[in-house]
Amino acid sequence: MLIIMDVDKFSLTIDFEDEIHCANLNGHFTSKLSNKSLNSVQEILSHTGPSTIFVVGDICKKYRSFLSELCSDGHEIGSHSMTHPLLTRLTRKNKIQEILDSKKIIEDILAVPVLGFRSPNFVYDKEVIELVQSSGYLYDSSKLDNSSLHARASKITKTLDFPQFVISGR
Repeated sequence: MLIIMDVDKFSLTIDFEDEIHCANLNGHFTSKLSNKSLNSVQEILSHTGPSTIFVVGDICKKYRSFLSELCSDGHEIGSHSMTHPLLTRLTRKNKIQEILDSKKIIEDILAVPVLGFRSPNFVYDKEVIELVQSSGYLYDSSKLDNSSLHARASKITKTLDFPQFVISGR
């Protein structure tokens, strides 16, 4: 899970993925998304304004209850692709599948509109951005310092320098 803060308003974005989605870290990272961990995330979010959680589509069903509670608390759910691949390494057809399928499955499971997209590992190219725009998303949050699609995504005023981490239930 990656947490990014807007230091002026203390709103967060969270990349919600499971250990299988961290293959790019070559086994140096494991996720422990226990109930205690999920409760800790909810506790943090209770002290913020509306935040955005970018969810990998293929784990949405597994965490439906948790994500539904976040929606009920006023937080937004965005897409973080279907399976968390490096999109720039995919064919156009597979990029479309990752971008469209994740939006559809998250909307179907949680019954909320998915307005935003964030590329796995913040890796994207011009084609990914074009596909996001043409797929019904209102904004892309793959670039931390700017976004041409949505004002909210470009308001991050400072990137905090810390590695990815998980709030562990241990």
